[in-house]
Amino acid sequence: MRGTARAKRKPKADIKVDKKYHCHPQDATVDDKGQVTFHVNPNGCDVLTDPPDAFQSESNGRLALKKGNTTFAVNVQDTTIHYCACAPGGTCDPNKRIKSGGNTIKVGSAPISRSK
Repeated sequence: MRGTARAKRKPKADIKVDKKYHCHPQDATVDDKGQVTFHVNPNGCDVLTDPPDAFQSESNGRLALKKGNTTFAVNVQDTTIHYCACAPGGTCDPNKRIKSGGNTIKVGSAPISRSK
C-alpha cells in the first residue's frame, strides 16, 4: 500500500534580477519561514513588495539591493508576495499586471493569484 504523497519542500528560492530589472523566474515558491536570495546584476536595484513587510529587514515595502547575492527570510506565512524591481531609488508597482504577468513568490500553502 502506498503512503500519502507529501508536498515537496522549498526552503529557499533564487531570483535573478537582470540589468533591465526583469526577474527570473517570475513565479517562485518557498516554504513558510523560508528564504529568498536575490541575485542582482550589474548596478543594484530596489525591490518593492506587497505586502510591505514580506521580508525581514524590509523598510516600508522596499529592499535596497547592491550588486551580488542577498538572502532574506520571509516574514509572512501562507500568502503570495507580489514584487517588482526597479533602479535604486526608483518606483514600480508590485501589484501592476504587466505584460509578462507580474512577479510573485508563493509562501507556504497560499495559491498564486494573478487577479490584482
